Amino acid sequence: MRNIIVIVNEQRKEKIMDTTILIVEDEKNINEILSYTFTQSGYNTLSAYDGVPGLEMSLQHKPAFVL
Repeated sequence: MRNIIVIVNEQRKEKIMDTTILIVEDEKNINEILSYTFTQSGYNTLSAYDGVPGLEMSLQHKPAFVL
């Protein structure tokens, strides 16, 4: 049973590491905190500080999530 749990956790870890989150937030401190938090959790992050650059980054990089 223990081996199955480890395999599931490793697969989940690989999926998280391949997941990119785009953070669109004009407050630099909030943007940095969100980016740091998600990066520490294993996600790739992109940051934009305005809607237009955020939209451009979204179209170019196709993140899994946009905040």
